[in-house]
Amino acid sequence: MRASRAAIRLGDPVGARSDLAALDATGARGPALVGYRAEIGAAIDALEGRIGEAHAGFARALRVWQDLDLPWQNGVLDRQEGLCD
Repeated sequence: MRASRAAIRLGDPVGARSDLAALDATGARGPALVGYRAEIGAAIDALEGRIGEAHAGFARALRVWQDLDLPWQNGVLDRQEGLCD
């Protein structure tokens, strides 16, 4: 998860997608991972210029973080959503 966030900060959607694929390959499941996948997918969309899709993905991730009461993730999400500006 850290690797994909680092790739996003570096403007590297390919690296973020690769890390997300590696996570998916583990078969790991859980409510937080739903939010994480939505967040990273949205950031990839933003980096690739799909701003509408990015906003929708960030909104999905925000709902997950709020439902799980994870305010730290909300802060990280705010930074990621800045990619849409």
